[in-house]
Amino acid sequence: MLPAILNNARRGTSAFVRSISSKRSTAEMNEKSHSRSLMARVTEFAEKEGRQPRILIAKMGQGGNDPETMHLATSFADFGFDVDLGPSVQTPEEVARHAIDSDVHAVGVRNVAVNHLTLIPTLVSELKKLGRPDIPVIVACDVPFKDHEKLYGAGVASILSSASDITERASKVLYIIFYLTKVVVVVKFILLHCAIVGFYCIIKGTLEFFVPGLFVAGVNNMF
Repeated sequence: MLPAILNNARRGTSAFVRSISSKRSTAEMNEKSHSRSLMARVTEFAEKEGRQPRILIAKMGQGGNDPETMHLATSFADFGFDVDLGPSVQTPEEVARHAIDSDVHAVGVRNVAVNHLTLIPTLVSELKKLGRPDIPVIVACDVPFKDHEKLYGAGVASILSSASDITERASKVLYIIFYLTKVVVVVKFILLHCAIVGFYCIIKGTLEFFVPGLFVAGVNNMF
């Protein structure tokens, strides 16, 4: 059986870890071509990034027993994700702090059907405020279709319908994580390049201020 390690966090940043056995064997998972393909891509991601794709599944707004959340967490773990499972109910601020402290690649939000237009944008804003706008917020539960545009406008990366196949949902999350990981690398490279160019310009300007024509003379002597 595939082990599914879920970090069930308490309030704040303290957490305990428990192992949950998958209900599906490797053979059963491999029977579906989509599952095989997804698991292969998860393995490829882990080899390139040095760790498994990690997602925090958080519940905001409503508590109580929620078998679908556990099913979602276990399924993602079956596919090879590292899964953090938050406590019964968290505030957007608590979810953002948990996501950053756990260094997750993405946050999947559930149980926000009532106050989704308030809670989810607040979570997105809180991640930005804490300096981690690169952690995508994914709505992992059903919300009214008429509100989708508002949520996307607030910065939500994706809205996953519970009616869609679990493999399809996990594939979309992996794609978002993979895409944003590459974007972050490119942005860091650009910022580093700009910093180097900026530093060179400062040094060049300073030297030319004290020794006018220094760089022009240096260029002329090259030919």
